[in-house]
Amino acid sequence: MWAVLQLMFELPGSPFPPQHGVAAFAVRQGAARRRAPPVCRCDCIVMPEKLSVIELSPDKSELGWCTFTASGVRLQNVTDPTVERARCPLLESMASHEVGASKNLVVVKGSRGAGLGDKIRALPAALLLASVTNRAVWVDWDDKTYGSDSGNLFPKLFKLTGVDGVQSCPSVSTLSPPIWGGNLGLPLARLRANDLRAQGITWPVDQAPPRDPIEETRRYSWDAGDLNDPAEAWVITSMLSAGPVYRLLRRAGAVPPDMSDASLTGWALRRHLRASARVRAKVGEFLEKSQWKQGPIVGVHVRHTTESERARSMPRLAEYVAACDEALKIWRDARVFLATDNISVVHLFRERYGANQVLTVPKWFAEAGHPLHKNPDCPDGVAAAEDAVVDIALLASSSFLISLANSSFSIVASALSTAAAENRRVLSVGVPAWRRAANRLTGLWRR
Repeated sequence: MWAVLQLMFELPGSPFPPQHGVAAFAVRQGAARRRAPPVCRCDCIVMPEKLSVIELSPDKSELGWCTFTASGVRLQNVTDPTVERARCPLLESMASHEVGASKNLVVVKGSRGAGLGDKIRALPAALLLASVTNRAVWVDWDDKTYGSDSGNLFPKLFKLTGVDGVQSCPSVSTLSPPIWGGNLGLPLARLRANDLRAQGITWPVDQAPPRDPIEETRRYSWDAGDLNDPAEAWVITSMLSAGPVYRLLRRAGAVPPDMSDASLTGWALRRHLRASARVRAKVGEFLEKSQWKQGPIVGVHVRHTTESERARSMPRLAEYVAACDEALKIWRDARVFLATDNISVVHLFRERYGANQVLTVPKWFAEAGHPLHKNPDCPDGVAAAEDAVVDIALLASSSFLISLANSSFSIVASALSTAAAENRRVLSVGVPAWRRAANRLTGLWRR
C-alpha cells in the first residue's frame, strides 16, 4: 500500500523493517496462491533508480526484481535469485544516464480535449524514449484544461527525476513531425486550428474545431518509426502514441519483449515522476487526518458526469456499489476511499456505508453531472488538478482497487497500484458492435 505514496510523494516513515532492502514479492504459482503486498523501504525514495519490480512472464505469474549496480543491471527471479535474465538495453541506459548530458529533446504537448488521466498516459512513452536515447524532456501542459490562468500545469503538479527536464520552450531547428517547426511554443489546439484553416476547413465560431483523435495523433505526434530519427525534438501529443512507442522499443530490444504496456507505463511513471511539494503536502495532511494506516482501504473510482457518458459507455452506479460490497465482504473492517467527480455519488456512498467509513479528498465539486476539468465555474483550476493527483495516489495505494476499464484516470491509478491482482476489480460495459469494429480498424492502422 505504501510503495506508491513513498516513491511518488517522498513520504517519510516507512512501516516496514529496514532489513527489507529489496522490494520482495511472493510469486503466484497458479490461482491458488495469493501474491503478498510489496515491501519497500525509504531508501527507494532517496535513490529510486536502484530498484524496480517487473513482470518476467506475459501471464504475470512470475515476478522479478532488478537492481542497478556499478557493473550493470541484474534481472533476477524472485523465487530463485540465482536465475539471472539477460541484460536489457533500457535498464542499462537508465543506469548509465547522466542527468545534464542530454542535448536533443522529447516534447510532450497537452491537449485541451484530454483530462488529467489522458495527459499522464502520454508521459511514459516520452520518458522511456528519453531514457533510451539520452534526450531531455519538456512537458508543456499549457492548454487551459483547468482554466485560462493555470499556465503550464505540469511543473505545478509534478517534477521529473532520472531524466533531464526543460522548464521552458526550447530553441530547436528540426522537429518531428515537421509541422511543429516554428510552432513549438503554441498549444496543440492552436496549431490544429491554424492547420485546419490552412486546409480550408471551417467550423461555427461558437464551437470547437472538429476533432479526430486518431488523425490528430497521426498528424501532430511523432510516428515512432526510428529511434535514430535525427530531429532535435520529437513531439508527442497523445496517449495514443504510447502503444507504437512501446512496440518500437520492443522491436529494438530496448525493453524486455514480454513486458506488458501496463508494466511499462507503471515502471516509467514510478521511476521518473514525482509529485510537487504542494501535492505531497496535501497527501501527507490527508494521510494524517484520515489515519490511513489504521486498516485496509477499498479504493473506488466513480466517473458519473454527462460529459463522460457522452464520450463512452459507463457502468451503472449499482455496479460500483455491488463491487464495493463484494470487497467489504473480504475485509469487514475496511474503510472506503472514494474518488469521484460527482458530489451526489459521495452522498450515496456515505448513506450506504456510513459517513465515517467513506474517505474523500476535500475539494470543489461542480454541479452534479458536470466535469471538474474544462469547467469555467471552477474557482481554482490548479487546486482542482492537484486534488486529482492526490486521488490517483490514494487509489493506487488502496488495499483493494475498483477501477474503470475505459477511464484513463483509472488506468493510471491501476498502473501504479500496489494491490494484488486478486484484490482488483475492473468495471466495464458491453462495447457496441460498431465500436468494436472501429477499434479493430484503429489497431490495424497503428501497426
